Amino acid sequence: MASGRLIAAVILLGSLLSSPAGAEDVTLRSRDGSVEVTGEFLNFDGEFFQIRTVHGELMVDASGVICEGAGCPDLNAYVSTVRFSGAADIVLEMMPSLVEAFAARNGYDHRVIIETPERFIYELGDRPTNQIAARFFFDATNSSEGLKVLAGGEADIAVSMREVTPVEIRAAQAARLGDLTSPRQSQTLALDALVPITGDRNPVSSLTVSELVKIMSGEIRNWSELGGEDAPIDLHMRNRSSGLPIVFERRLLAQYDLELSEQVNWHLDSQEMADTVAQQSTAIALASRRETGNAKVISLRGNCGFPLDHGNNAVKTDDYPLTAPFYLYFPDRRLPKIARDFLSYLRTPQAQAVIRSLGYVDLSAELTDLDEEGRRLLNAILKAEDATGLTSLKSMVAELGNAGRLSLSFRFDGGISRLDTQSRSAINLMALALEAGFYDDRELILVGFSDGRGDAAANLGLARRRAIAVREALFEAAPTADFSRAKIGVLAMGEAMPIACDDEDWGRDLNRRVEIWMRYR
Repeated sequence: MASGRLIAAVILLGSLLSSPAGAEDVTLRSRDGSVEVTGEFLNFDGEFFQIRTVHGELMVDASGVICEGAGCPDLNAYVSTVRFSGAADIVLEMMPSLVEAFAARNGYDHRVIIETPERFIYELGDRPTNQIAARFFFDATNSSEGLKVLAGGEADIAVSMREVTPVEIRAAQAARLGDLTSPRQSQTLALDALVPITGDRNPVSSLTVSELVKIMSGEIRNWSELGGEDAPIDLHMRNRSSGLPIVFERRLLAQYDLELSEQVNWHLDSQEMADTVAQQSTAIALASRRETGNAKVISLRGNCGFPLDHGNNAVKTDDYPLTAPFYLYFPDRRLPKIARDFLSYLRTPQAQAVIRSLGYVDLSAELTDLDEEGRRLLNAILKAEDATGLTSLKSMVAELGNAGRLSLSFRFDGGISRLDTQSRSAINLMALALEAGFYDDRELILVGFSDGRGDAAANLGLARRRAIAVREALFEAAPTADFSRAKIGVLAMGEAMPIACDDEDWGRDLNRRVEIWMRYR
């Protein structure tokens, strides 16, 4: 078979959705009539026909062909459907505002159909024709349930307040949904952070990370061990299915080889938990940063004394050890065009503004001048053990004195071969900005840092290789960017500016990073 227009429109796929019951044969004919292909109609996603032929399963661009046969869909009456399921906090609090903003931006009218308090549908209508263009179905459950129904084929997009677990990854693979850890199948939606809270009358106002871990695991059981009153510690946390306990377990407990105490009081609702803890001087909870109510937030620090900020910038850069990203997961198949458009919209500045207005930490890049980095510089000066360390700091200040730090950081899942999930989202956001020309006539500098273990020269080399790996990832993600206008350089600073203590694994993880700085050329 040979035809320029049809061959260009056809994509051979390895695995697609199974054929619906009663599927019929159709013929797709190029508009000039020179080429045709016949097969069993499987699906239409609003842009492409999906058919099964003797050559395998094909997707054909509907704009280049005419569909003939009883199985052809009515393109004028086509309604895209997209099914979301998962974390109720996000589905109920964030998704309605995002869908409505998406509809307004794309010229759709919208209507909400409430089925139950946990289930609702958004219908998006085409204004000129008053015809329904899409239905977005939402099922507010929890992170675990969302990922379960995604694996079961009952959802197109899972909404999660945590990363997928190994068990969930295997379940998705068994269901032939692909690899949910792949950048093509996951997207960071927004950010939050976990903070310890207690009652106002509790005299304890600061804890080390290791003390917090020992409290939540049950190793420290009395406030007197922390300088407080002689009273048992009362533990509280959101229920496990919300995903927040898993963030704490993965980010900290696992590094100490500990588990959550069996004495934890579990809560279904974040605000109810915060209200309960606020009234008890002996209680402590790990709460969402945005839902602390009237409770007192306990600050965290490292064993070496480094304070750990949980402000917006520290959460965006993942410099806080209990940053909690929210994720969307989807299968390795072509979603309807309107679903793909919605996922792309979520990365735009307009969508990030909506997320920010709802009290979440958005993903947009913010600029911080070097003279605003006083706390980090002070910590670095205090940590510098010899003249070599101070010399490195002076070198950094000299290099970056006329630059500012963007609130995006990049970290790796071990070694330098694979960026972690949050960093992959940061790559995509930067790529969009680069392709839009946002950084034209500016100089971006990828600055690699390491922890302080081992040989300083080796650490410097490793920091440089990490920075180069990030630059290559940006080049790959932004193929249409004009890199003659937006220069991207690499700078290795090694151990020069630690942001956390090096005496524990979680601190070394934070210190091994690539930051992105910007200056006008």
